[in-house]
Amino acid sequence: MFGQQTVLDGNPGSSDGKILIKSELDIKTTYLPEDCTVVTKTGDTITLEYDAYVNDEHKETSKETEDMPAGLLEFTIGKRMVVSGLDIGVVGMCPGEKRSIKIPPQLAWGEKGIPGIIPANAMARFDVELVKIEGQSWANWYVEILQIVCGICFAAGAIALGCEKIREKKGGKKSK
Repeated sequence: MFGQQTVLDGNPGSSDGKILIKSELDIKTTYLPEDCTVVTKTGDTITLEYDAYVNDEHKETSKETEDMPAGLLEFTIGKRMVVSGLDIGVVGMCPGEKRSIKIPPQLAWGEKGIPGIIPANAMARFDVELVKIEGQSWANWYVEILQIVCGICFAAGAIALGCEKIREKKGGKKSK
């Protein structure tokens, strides 16, 4: 939660069922600004300009065209708001940096694709430029911590209630 997360994926062919999936991506930095002191990390909300390709066919752009106004892509890294390969491929970017990220099907839309839009087992490529980084606010950290604490308390309460019910069934006394 607080540090950089290791990204693992199931692999039916391996004995332990895990492989590092970042190695499956083809990430090329096409432009790196001289001043690159702040980089993206899990939990940051970022804004990208992009061109998206599916099986090397241009599908979508964030740039203004005759038919459409410009629309930047904004998402929070690690929240599964975009395909996994893009989520992973933008970690470590600095504002103004440009990357070309080639994504295999298992880290894009998978075996099924999106019927009528994305074919099955489609390769994806995103040519991106990082426009803005917004670090995770303390309010967001607080909410995440609160969710974890509530989850732990709920689990502890459920266990205590379960133990109480078992004691009652065995003829024990109710605790007060």
